[in-house]
Amino acid sequence: MLKKSAGVAAGTGLVVATTGCGIIPGLGASPIEMLQQSVQETQEIGAYRAEVTSSGSIGDEPATDTTAEIVFTEDPEPTIELTNQDDNSVALIRGTEFLVDDGSGEWLRMDFEEMGEDTFLDPKAQVDQLMAGQNVEETGSEEVNGVEATIVEGSYPIQDALDQIEDSEIRDQVETTYEEAGVEEVPFTVWVGDGLPQRVQYEIGDYEETIDFLEFGQDVSIEWPSEDQISDMDEMFDDPMSDMPSPDVEMPDAPDLDQEMEDLEQDLEDLENY
Repeated sequence: MLKKSAGVAAGTGLVVATTGCGIIPGLGASPIEMLQQSVQETQEIGAYRAEVTSSGSIGDEPATDTTAEIVFTEDPEPTIELTNQDDNSVALIRGTEFLVDDGSGEWLRMDFEEMGEDTFLDPKAQVDQLMAGQNVEETGSEEVNGVEATIVEGSYPIQDALDQIEDSEIRDQVETTYEEAGVEEVPFTVWVGDGLPQRVQYEIGDYEETIDFLEFGQDVSIEWPSEDQISDMDEMFDDPMSDMPSPDVEMPDAPDLDQEMEDLEQDLEDLENY
């Protein structure tokens, strides 16, 4: 979901309501424990590559279908590279900075703190919210991206998910999104394989999103542009000259008033002769 990059860490000691019966001798972990363990394992991952497909809309936003590839690394600091597979546009996210490539190798910088609720959620942070899952049940198995996975389904109440977000500004933004969608809980399906969530699907009202985690823990290097490659959007709008055309832009010719008067006189003469 094209929304805010947030390092939301769920507390592993969170108490959740479940239908699981705990570890039964000979049967292994219950569905809820399997889900929680996979979330905890994901929290330890320092890098990943994922594909996110979304459709529908939240609130009054226009409905769109998008697919994006996301690469995340914590080294040297949490950074996300997002590539829109529809138009190959690239965005970089680090802290509150949001950079967009204009296609020429130059980057336009925006600040998340001034972008309101239209922000970006890190897929890994969305996985953290599954710690609030309730009524989690195992519903089958399937191979996902070459990994044999167990399918578990459930939902999490909005308030329980919000309680896991420590940053008050981010929590308010997420809460606004849920309110616009008019939902009180989020149904989800997770494919758990090799102890990790290989695929996550969830619905927020009319909005649906699928996250496929393609790689975990791989070597990742995301190059952040130098300052001379970056222009700040705020400065562009604050500069009154930014709206002026470039000297290289050819201006349209001024109208020929004499010719227009001659044409008008001819029209009047033709009208008199009619």
